[in-house]
Amino acid sequence: VRESQTWTVVTVVVIAMLSFRIRQAWARFWEATGLLHMMRGEWYDSASCLITFSRAALKAKPAEVAEFRHTLIRCMSLCHGCALQEIKESNVHAFDTIDAMGLDEATLRWLKDCQTKHHFNRVEILVHMTQVLVTKAHDDGILKIPPPILSRVYQTLSRGFVNLLNAKKISDTRFPFPFAQLIAGFLLFHVIITPVMITTLVSSKAFAALLSFVMLFGMAALNLVASELENPFGADQNDLPLAHFQNEMNDSLMMLLHPNTDHVPSTSRRCITSFDMLMDGRASRTTIERSKRSIAAESWIVAMESDGSMGRPIMQDFSCLSACSVGVATSQPSQTREQTPPSGIAVPPTPVAPLPPEAQELELKARLLATGSSPAKVLAKDEPAPDPHALVASMDRLNSTMQLWVQRLEQQVADMDYQRVVQQQLRSSLPTSVDPVRNGNAPSGVAASPSVVEKKALEPVPSMGYGR
Repeated sequence: VRESQTWTVVTVVVIAMLSFRIRQAWARFWEATGLLHMMRGEWYDSASCLITFSRAALKAKPAEVAEFRHTLIRCMSLCHGCALQEIKESNVHAFDTIDAMGLDEATLRWLKDCQTKHHFNRVEILVHMTQVLVTKAHDDGILKIPPPILSRVYQTLSRGFVNLLNAKKISDTRFPFPFAQLIAGFLLFHVIITPVMITTLVSSKAFAALLSFVMLFGMAALNLVASELENPFGADQNDLPLAHFQNEMNDSLMMLLHPNTDHVPSTSRRCITSFDMLMDGRASRTTIERSKRSIAAESWIVAMESDGSMGRPIMQDFSCLSACSVGVATSQPSQTREQTPPSGIAVPPTPVAPLPPEAQELELKARLLATGSSPAKVLAKDEPAPDPHALVASMDRLNSTMQLWVQRLEQQVADMDYQRVVQQQLRSSLPTSVDPVRNGNAPSGVAASPSVVEKKALEPVPSMGYGR
């Protein structure tokens, strides 16, 4: 009993200490990756804002703006790489930067002297250089922005550096060594006492050895996992991919040097300006799909016009629209409601549901092509060259949509026929004495006036299909 109580106490203490270490290790690992992402986000935001602020002077001072942008991008890439190099466990591997040797010789010499002679922090030097560069650009008129707005750039630069210092805190402050040694001592004691305790509880030698190995291996593995997560800035496979973070920062900065980085977005002619349509969820989804189908159809027309085969292939693709435009009376009702009303009885016409706006738009384009009108009246002149594979896929989706519309129209026709049949059945169930005209007793020249019951019968029956 005493041996059992001793083993239980040691096991509980070891599990509690291992749980505490694992929680601390995972918290350090998660905080480290969050700080690196925030540091990158702050510094990229600073570079993006400065590139945007320099757009106002692009026409007046194109050479100065280009010089400022290239210098800024190189400084920010070098600053991010030096920050990762500073928190990394081993400084053997250097991170890739964007043409760091493209900076002037005075700058490179100053950075080298700060590290070798004066032992300054290179990240602090680069952050300070960036702030000096921004201030000089504002004084020279390259950054035509009010000072209160420009101060946001200095704030994001400082917040990025603060995130670096917090990450460096994790790198410099390790898990307490006495606590780690205490856990190692308890694990060693547990290795000695566990096999003895298991053999007294289990009669099988093989099962006792297996159970002892599983328990000891599990506790030792948890301790090693915790020690692996405590320092996430190493070079092992389980550490954070610092080189990947640097490559992502370089890609983001290179995007700011692209010729289209000053592109100003605008709306197209397919833009929906109706507030009600944008607020209606179903209408919004419908108009988005309509825009996609419209783009696909117009691209297909451009392709047909370019290769000289305009007309026949497109009208074949719009054949379902032609069938819809002739009238819904040509469609056949469904088999479940296929009934014909008795002859000799006048049935009031049932209004036909109009085509959807998408079908009307595409039908109009098909009629323009059929009459020989120029597609330039319908198409925009700045459409890009279509991709043949994308056009084929777009037309397949377009044909599927047209078939769906035809099926819905057929369902509406079936509902109308069902209404007529119900009305005929109601008329046939009326008594013959209700109206003298039906008995043949009305005088000649007197028009038959419908009775109250017949008026109820003539009222349309609510549709039970898609038309509702």
